[in-house]
Amino acid sequence: MADYDCEKAERPSKNEGKEVLSELRQLNIKLAALERDDSLNQKILSEHFKGGLETERGRERRSQQNEKLEMKHNIKKTRLKVDKVRHMLQEKETEQLCTCTCVERMKETLEEIERCFLRMKESQKRTYEELLKQERIIWQEVMAHKRQIDSWTTAKTDEGHVTSGHVIGTDKENQEGSSLPPAVTEFQNFLCSKGGHSGGWEEIDNKVFIKLWNKHKANEESLIEEAVREIPSQSMESIQEHIKWYREYNVLQGEKKKAILEWRELEKRKKIAAASASDKKKEEEEEGREKRRKSKDKLQEKERLEKKLQLEQWKKEQKTQKELAAAEREEARRKEETLKEKQKEIRQSYIRKQAEEYAKKKDEEKKQKEELDKVEQEHQKERAKAAKKHIQQFQLRDTKILQAKQEQLAVLKEEEEAKRERLDKLRGTVAVKVSRDPSRLLKPTSVWEERQKGGADSPTVPLLSIPKRATPTWRQNL
Repeated sequence: MADYDCEKAERPSKNEGKEVLSELRQLNIKLAALERDDSLNQKILSEHFKGGLETERGRERRSQQNEKLEMKHNIKKTRLKVDKVRHMLQEKETEQLCTCTCVERMKETLEEIERCFLRMKESQKRTYEELLKQERIIWQEVMAHKRQIDSWTTAKTDEGHVTSGHVIGTDKENQEGSSLPPAVTEFQNFLCSKGGHSGGWEEIDNKVFIKLWNKHKANEESLIEEAVREIPSQSMESIQEHIKWYREYNVLQGEKKKAILEWRELEKRKKIAAASASDKKKEEEEEGREKRRKSKDKLQEKERLEKKLQLEQWKKEQKTQKELAAAEREEARRKEETLKEKQKEIRQSYIRKQAEEYAKKKDEEKKQKEELDKVEQEHQKERAKAAKKHIQQFQLRDTKILQAKQEQLAVLKEEEEAKRERLDKLRGTVAVKVSRDPSRLLKPTSVWEERQKGGADSPTVPLLSIPKRATPTWRQNL
């Protein structure tokens, strides 16, 4: 009983149980709040990501349900074993006797409960380590995405400072809102005032003129002559004016191209300067991010070391608890061995006492049997004497009965002889002598002759109406 008192003393107090229950309630409240936040975030997300999140959430929910079911199964099995131990203890208290088999069964049950608890702790430890590992990986991925988003935002702000003032052709829509060079503005004004790129001519006539201009660059007279022939819709004066317009057009277009090249070079130098400034800014931001990352890594390293120290402290505590448990088990084993020895001695003394009592009982039974045998022999002798006496009496009675029967038989025999003689005499006096007549068999009887005398007037009775005797009841239905 001392071992069980120690076990009762080592059980957790009610205050500790209340603290554990309150902590479980707080964790359930936090879990409910996290699930609400998760549902709100899920509603905010777009439909594109919703399907993947739903599948992931369904898989997590199934794994949580499986883990809960496994935990409930383990708790139920442990509870049954604890109830079994409690029932054994109650039986022990009521019987006030502890046998070796009872102690062994109780010990095995307690060891099974301990193994079950250790398995549950190991599984929970592995689960927590896996969750911490996943949390670390997710945190790294989130930080990487955050850095990428920060880099995108900085790149967009840098692009906002650099203006892309590309001039394509002479379209006014691409040049609005930008400071154009004077040559480009002059060329655009020339086009507006002189009828555009064709100088007021039709596009087909202008193309034919340009073809002829490329053919007769140096000889203006041959150009005019051939243009008059090839472009009948234009007169010679309009062709000469068009030649002057085209010369001025080429000069202004060349100046525009030169100005655009100079402007592009200037813009390129500006872009290089802005890019160098943005690179410097990026480097500064990268240095800031690197410092923040290093500080965060230091903080994480510090937290990791703290957790490592806590884990080592927990391992030490577990080791000390195991050592204490081993020492307690050893002490319990020694006590159990001493108890077994005491019980063995008690059992041996009890067996010796039972053997002595059994031997005494056997001796007494043997003596009683001998006495009974003697009495039985005396009774048998007396019965033999009485039987012998009775046998003689019976023999005498039988002889008397036999003589009486013989005398009766002799009397009967004499009576039969006398009767036979009387009958013989009587037969001799009343003897009937009849002669043998075989022909008498074929003659009619006297009764038939009497019937024939009556003639036809004699009544005849049908055979079916002849009265008969009644049929017995047992033959009526046969």
